[in-house]
This record gives sequence, structure tokens and C-alpha cells, in this order.
Amino acid sequence: MTLLLAFLGALGVWLTFTALTHKFVAHQGAAHESLTDAQSRVRLKRDVHLEQLAVTPILDRALRAWLEPASKLFSRVARRSEVDEQRLLQAGRPARYPTVLDFYAWKVLLATILFGIGIMNSLFAGIGFLPIAFGLGALGLFLPDIHLSQLIKKRRELVRVEMAFTLHRLVIHLEAGKTIAQVLGVVVAQPGGVFFQELREVVREFSTGTDLTPAMENLIARNPGIDDIARFAELVIRSQAIGQPLGESLRQMANLMQAKVESEVESRGLATSVKMVLPIGLLVLPAIGIVVMGPAVYLAAQYFLR
Repeated sequence: MTLLLAFLGALGVWLTFTALTHKFVAHQGAAHESLTDAQSRVRLKRDVHLEQLAVTPILDRALRAWLEPASKLFSRVARRSEVDEQRLLQAGRPARYPTVLDFYAWKVLLATILFGIGIMNSLFAGIGFLPIAFGLGALGLFLPDIHLSQLIKKRRELVRVEMAFTLHRLVIHLEAGKTIAQVLGVVVAQPGGVFFQELREVVREFSTGTDLTPAMENLIARNPGIDDIARFAELVIRSQAIGQPLGESLRQMANLMQAKVESEVESRGLATSVKMVLPIGLLVLPAIGIVVMGPAVYLAAQYFLR
């Protein structure tokens, strides 16, 4: 019963958080809706306020009047908006932090909430809890930075792994006599992850009249700090400039990246085996000992304590 109540409580917290922080999605009309209903739906879509309601989370609308000036003030005080802008690009502009001001708004909001929790506890626990309140506020201020760093690291790993097993496909098409532009158009038609999304953006720019070299330069600009993408784009740019064959260079890059990924997987496997010693020693072995030795200890206690 306790586990069921805990599950229901966790589910309620998750649903509340989702309702406050995610966009409201209105249901579309039925396939056989009447003409009047269709006209009403069109008028509703034209209403700016209802459109804002549909794309803005409840928490954002409720706190915008306070968070917007607070985040702008924090931006002026911190004076690191350019650095954080680069970090957001490295993370692929996550949905939670689409702009620098949204990122700062989360920092201000979390710092305020945790500091308020600390102040409330200090009212009951005494003045000695006040330093902990300031510590909680500082923690809330840096929690979005920690989250963003994790997103950056995860995206770099995804790009590295995907490129390691994608570049060979590019080489096969290049050796078949296709140009790099044709190869990219063929490859991006297939499903993929982060690297494929970036290649699709390159193909989109190329299809709208942008030369391949500027499109590759834009690829580097969209992914600052990701050396693998920068190296790939530079190989393509140099190949376009001096007419150097691209297939062999990409094959060497793919071989190096695959070796690096395999080495990382092996090292993580070894590190995981070492980390498993502690939980096995503290949790698994005592449980096995209780199951095996428990009946013997019980019988011996009954015998000697008569």
C-alpha cells in the first residue's frame, strides 16, 4: 500500500510539472466537422491571445512579468551572455533553453525557489539555518549550468558515435563517382540522429542556392566546440577549394573515430566493473549471506537458547 501511494504521489508530481512547464496542445477538430465549426476554429487560430496560450507553458505565462526583467538584469550583471550563447549552440538549443534569457530565467527561478525553501526552514529551525538557505540559493543558480553541461556532453557523444558509423557510408557513395552534394542528399534521406539533422540543414541551404563551402562554414558556426564536425566540414571545404579527393580523407577520419569510440566503450566497461564492486559488496553479498546462513543461525539460536 505504501508503494502504491508513493507511485501515485510521484505520478501526480510529474503530471503537475508537465502541465506547468510544457506547451498546451489543443485537439484538432474531427474529420467530419461542420462548416460552422471549421470557421470557428479558423477564427480562434487567428486570435493572437489564444495562439499565445497554445504555445506558452502555464508557468511561463504566470511568471513572465517577473522573470523577463529579472533575467535581463541577471544578463547585465553576469556579463557572459556570449559565452552562454555558445554553450546553448553546443547543446543544440534544447527545448528548455531556447534563448539565453530563458536560460537565465531558469537560473533565477530555481535560485529563488530554493532560497525561499531555505528561509522557510530557517524560520522553524532557527537563525543557524540561514547560511544553508544562501547555499540552496547558490545551488539553484548553478543547477541549469550543470544541466546544460550534461546536455553538451551528451550531444558531443551522440555526434561522435553517429559520425564514426556514418562516414564510411559517405565514402562508399563518393567512390561510386558521386559528388559530395549528391552524397549528402542521398544520405540525409535516411533516418538518423544529431549529425543527420545537421547534414539535412546543409542540404537545405545548398538546395536554396547557397554554395557548399558557405553551408559548411555555417555548419561549423552552428556547432561551436564540436571538433569532429569542424574537422569534417574543413575536409569538405578543402576538397572543394583545391580539388583534393575526399574519400580517402573521410575513410581515415572514420577509422580513427571508430577506434576512439571502441576504446571509450572498453574503458567504460572496465570502469563499470570496478564500480560494481561496491554495490555488490554492500547489497548483494549480505542478502545472499542472510538467505544462506539465516536458517542455520535460527536453528543454532533455538538449540543454544533453550
